[in-house]
Amino acid sequence: VHPDPRRETDMSKLTAQQKAYDDHYLVVDKARESFDRLLEVNKTVKLINDQMLHVPDSVKKQIADAGKVLTDSTTQLMELYMPPAETKGIVRNNNKLNSLLWRAGSDIGASQGPPNQMARFASREAKDRLQTILQRINQFFDTEWKAYREKVEAVQYSLFKDYESIK
Repeated sequence: VHPDPRRETDMSKLTAQQKAYDDHYLVVDKARESFDRLLEVNKTVKLINDQMLHVPDSVKKQIADAGKVLTDSTTQLMELYMPPAETKGIVRNNNKLNSLLWRAGSDIGASQGPPNQMARFASREAKDRLQTILQRINQFFDTEWKAYREKVEAVQYSLFKDYESIK
């Protein structure tokens, strides 16, 4: 897309706006990566629960209960990003990271040129919120995830069932 030749275009302003967008999308990428890790945890817990076929029921229940606690924690962390998927109706919560990121991107594009004061404020607010969320996620992986992993890895089981000879 070429700028309108009838209007004078200051390329330094467009470059400043593009830099602001580039910085913003670094934050968005980090948010996506952290959210994807939480989704991976839920998939891993489901996979582990599905693999516990030949484990005694008492051990299977312990692992399933620990997995349930873990997925509850990831659900709480995911709700810092956006409302739950099963939420009905229009939900406007400006404290969710998704809303803050959207507002920052919108404010950056609101005017041509370098970001205005509102865009800088929104970008800083989104970045600060993401840092707070990342601290909680890192703490989750350092404590709860590590404990769950140790518990699962301690279970000794075979995927094969032992069969006796038929006489």
